Amino acid sequence: MKTAINYLILNQASVDILITFIYLMDTVLLYTRICIKLWSRQAPGEGASQNQRRLQVIVTAKKVTRMMIAIVVSFVICWVPFYVIMALLHLGFVQNKAVRFSVWLSVSFSGINPYVYFAFSANFKNGLKHLFGNIHIFPPRSERIELQQI
Repeated sequence: MKTAINYLILNQASVDILITFIYLMDTVLLYTRICIKLWSRQAPGEGASQNQRRLQVIVTAKKVTRMMIAIVVSFVICWVPFYVIMALLHLGFVQNKAVRFSVWLSVSFSGINPYVYFAFSANFKNGLKHLFGNIHIFPPRSERIELQQI
């Protein structure tokens, strides 16, 4: 009976690690495919304008590649500890505080993700500006008044 329970615990830990590996490899493979498409696309047009468009394509590909790398790195930082701690929990090596922290860290990925897009994407920034319009959090600064004017 005890060996069956140990087998199930070990099996669950293996499943957690396998899920982490599958998620990570899936993300890396899909983003690599996107990067290959971005870097291999041809700019339309001919002559000097085509060279200018090709430079724009390269600049865009660099920005998108950096953004995807940042998303994958933030995913790894936020989610891998969760799955590792869950695997260690099934093996009996972890306390509840570590589990709570790993859950908090994994959920924080949802909060970090929009900031990554905001930092790397001008379209995302412009969309937020359009969405929120002229909402100002802080009132505009008043003009400076010299003491002699009072």
